[in-house]
Amino acid sequence: CGLNNTALDILKQRGTQLIITTDCASSDVEQIHYANELGIQVIITDHHNPPHELPTAYAMVNPWRADATEDDQLFRPLSGAGMAFKLVQALYRTYKRPLEDEMDLLDLVAIGTIADIVPLIGENHILARLGMQKLNMTNKPGLQALMRKANLQPGRIRERDIAYGLAPRINAAGRMKDASIAFHLLTTESEEDAVNYVAQLEELNIARQQQTETLMRSVREEAQHHPHDSVILVSGDDWHEGILGLVAGKLVEEINKPVFVLSNDIQKRLSRGSARSQKGFNVIEALRNFSGHLERYGGHAQAAGFTIETASIQAFRQHLLEWQTTGNGAAVEDDIAASIEPVPLETVEEVVQVETVVEQATFVQKVDLVLHKTDLLNYAGYKKLRELSPFGASNPEPIFKMERARVIDRWASGMNRQNLRLKLAVADAKTGATTHVTGTLTRGAAQLETFERGSLVDVVFRIESSEDEIRREIWLKILDVQKSSVGV
Repeated sequence: CGLNNTALDILKQRGTQLIITTDCASSDVEQIHYANELGIQVIITDHHNPPHELPTAYAMVNPWRADATEDDQLFRPLSGAGMAFKLVQALYRTYKRPLEDEMDLLDLVAIGTIADIVPLIGENHILARLGMQKLNMTNKPGLQALMRKANLQPGRIRERDIAYGLAPRINAAGRMKDASIAFHLLTTESEEDAVNYVAQLEELNIARQQQTETLMRSVREEAQHHPHDSVILVSGDDWHEGILGLVAGKLVEEINKPVFVLSNDIQKRLSRGSARSQKGFNVIEALRNFSGHLERYGGHAQAAGFTIETASIQAFRQHLLEWQTTGNGAAVEDDIAASIEPVPLETVEEVVQVETVVEQATFVQKVDLVLHKTDLLNYAGYKKLRELSPFGASNPEPIFKMERARVIDRWASGMNRQNLRLKLAVADAKTGATTHVTGTLTRGAAQLETFERGSLVDVVFRIESSEDEIRREIWLKILDVQKSSVGV
């Protein structure tokens, strides 16, 4: 993404005199120089780590600049949408626009903040929380039509609905065809046009899902050729560039290694790539230390994009492996989330670690609170937890554990009957009163016969609800369940 000379030529022909970027262009030194030659001024708003040589833009609103003051650096956690909103706030207040005009944009800011997976603490938490309140009562025809298509009900929109329902459909436009479709959807005042734009986005999103799965199969196959590499680099001819980042992110989750996915343009002899990693390997630093061989690059510590000559891919692979081996991969961790320690809940009674075995891979699941009382296992308790929302990066949903819950019933559920449903009876340690609650372990049906009726189990879970104020139901999203060993 970012600026390109072809687009600049088109904008010049249209009489454009000023470009304001959002979430890009900090690395577009050559493109902004070309814009200056065309007589177009550029204001950059971005939150990506810029190169040492800054573009000669009219202004660059980016708290990651090397010359950023301590006050400037306070804005580093903001998303790309958050940085653009800061410019809007400054303009609105300079020209004495009413506060309501700022507030009217917060639904869009919330979508951008949550979709960008930035730490949901501090100002990000405030923007997302206020924005979700605005979103749940939005009068924007585009958002209303989009929520209907995603089967979401205004008044009950939560952060996961944005992350998995709204944002993928909006992003599908730029990934698969033309981002202007999403722009027109979010700015139209016509309900009829909104329905038309949503139909286009839905079609593109379905195509995106299908092509992502197809490309995932190719990428997995390529990755198997390098099973012992500590950094995985895969490339293929004419892979869809709009989904490279999605595929790289999915593969990181599967193999727990940094992943670089490139699409080769045979005619231009160039390859465009997306990189994703986890803490411990700084993608942007790895690219910066190979920048002499890159056409362009930009991004964050754990996500970046770049362009390279196809002939240099093997040298780049060797650089990445050496970079990881020498320990440089973990250097200069500029992702703000990496330096943030989770803040414990004030009501935490006990923090434990539960070892869970899944497909012979052991991981440690952190539990925020072991429940000895059942006062949270009702709708009022759920609503109390939601006061901590929105949940996300650096502010995860609380995870609970119950011990010695009795299995009243269990059955398989879901489209392919692959989920495990449990009906549990839980005794309050203080009052002795019994509460009945139902929970679901996704893809857990294989354990159906493990938990007999009447047996005691320990359950790790989150509390869920449809937020129907009439039915006021809650259920458990089970993360792990094992036969109880407490008191046995």
